[in-house]
Amino acid sequence: MSSLFGIVGILFALVASGYSLSCTVCSNINSTSCTGSSVTCPPGSVCGVSYVKIYDDEDYEEIYMRYCVPQQNCVVKGSITNKEMHLKTAISCCSTDNCTPTLPTLPKSSSKLNGKECPSCVSDGTETCNLSKTIKCTGDEDKCVVQTTQTTEPISNEASKKSQDVLTGLIENAISNIPHSPGENISAVVIGCGTRNFCDVGIRQYINEKSGFSTEQSYYCISKIPSEK
Repeated sequence: MSSLFGIVGILFALVASGYSLSCTVCSNINSTSCTGSSVTCPPGSVCGVSYVKIYDDEDYEEIYMRYCVPQQNCVVKGSITNKEMHLKTAISCCSTDNCTPTLPTLPKSSSKLNGKECPSCVSDGTETCNLSKTIKCTGDEDKCVVQTTQTTEPISNEASKKSQDVLTGLIENAISNIPHSPGENISAVVIGCGTRNFCDVGIRQYINEKSGFSTEQSYYCISKIPSEK
């Protein structure tokens, strides 16, 4: 499976992240459980589980993460599809110290056309996306969703290793197969049919200040097929 899909999945898992109760923070790949340390979350947050499943023609990957979630985001559920991948994500929550939320139920797939057509594009390591391909949308995926990612690794690998946290480790593993130099920006774009909740996500950032590792991901919806970049 493309390393890009790994980055996309990890960051989708953080659509609703925040730092209320004492909650376990951990993550795992291709598993529906994990163990980790307890952190104190800010007021208004509860303990949450984010579950993401990404499919392509050959394989699928699951990403399971436990962390503090703003309570209003406990109902987040959605999906994005294009000709190269299909991604589903959902969040569940509980509200006692270090509780374990139930495994979120992912959105159901549908083959029923809804009349929407969107560009279908995935770029791996570049901002350029070939918009000549389109996909007919189905089910609740009635929006054309654009997701862009910019990731920067620290120039010093030693600094990264000394201050690496769980999320940094996951993302660095995901981008390890994309040719790049330390300190270089790694860009990626995903465009396809998606559920309307992604239109309001906006920009999300993750920064590990100790290592210099950072990633920024933005989401927006378009009403028509744009010109090719």
